[in-house]
Amino acid sequence: QCDNDVCDHQVVSFEFASGATATLNMIATSERVCERETRVYGSLGELATSDPLTVRHKDFRTGEVKVHHAADAGPGAALAGHGGADQLLVDAFVRAVRAGDRGLVLTGPEESLRSHRLA
Repeated sequence: QCDNDVCDHQVVSFEFASGATATLNMIATSERVCERETRVYGSLGELATSDPLTVRHKDFRTGEVKVHHAADAGPGAALAGHGGADQLLVDAFVRAVRAGDRGLVLTGPEESLRSHRLA
């Protein structure tokens, strides 16, 4: 028995008002720790990415594959920790504390909770 009660495997299926569906698979204990992969499948093609700087597009009609690169992903985008977002979050917090300006932190706990409820 372990005191770690974090979910180690989760599958969530969604159906949106438009009828579109989505599935989220989250696996904590795998060889690919903290790696994220996103795939969006459509009738005419698919989009895939596993890093914050590129998106691969496959056109089912032509078979053509294009890789799109982010022109400016911003500082920290390729860093570890949620694609650099962890570092950017800490940077914003430190800037806000130094400046005494809460407006530099763009979201609060309520918005953060809402954004995580989907999963």
